[in-house]
Amino acid sequence: MNWKQAYRSFYYQGAPEPADLELCHDETVMLTIDVQNTYLKPADDPAEQARWAPFQKRMREIVIPATHDLQDRFRQNGMDVLHARIACLLEDGRDRSLSQKKPGWNYLLLPREALNKSID
Repeated sequence: MNWKQAYRSFYYQGAPEPADLELCHDETVMLTIDVQNTYLKPADDPAEQARWAPFQKRMREIVIPATHDLQDRFRQNGMDVLHARIACLLEDGRDRSLSQKKPGWNYLLLPREALNKSID
C-alpha cells in the first residue's frame, strides 16, 4: 500500500487516486503549525495524564521525529521551513479568537511569553 492509500478514510473508498505531487523547490516551503512543548507537558491530574498519554506518545514517537526528518530534508534541498504557533499577546488572552476562548471546548490560553519557557 502506498502513501496515497495508507491513511485514506473509508469515505474516499472508490475515489480516484490523487496525482503525484510535483513541487518546484524555489516555490515551495514547509509550514509547521502549532507543534509546541505546552501540549506535551504532563497534567497534574492523573486522569488527564492518562487521557492525553496516547496523544503525547504519538507526538513524541511519530509526529515530532517525522516532522524533524521532513524539515531536515527541506533544508538539505535548499527549501525554506517556516513555523507558526497559536499564541496570544496579552497575558489574560483577550486577543484570542472566539473558539480559543470558549470554555469546555477549546479554551486555549497560551500567552506568547509563557510559551517561550521550555518544559522540563
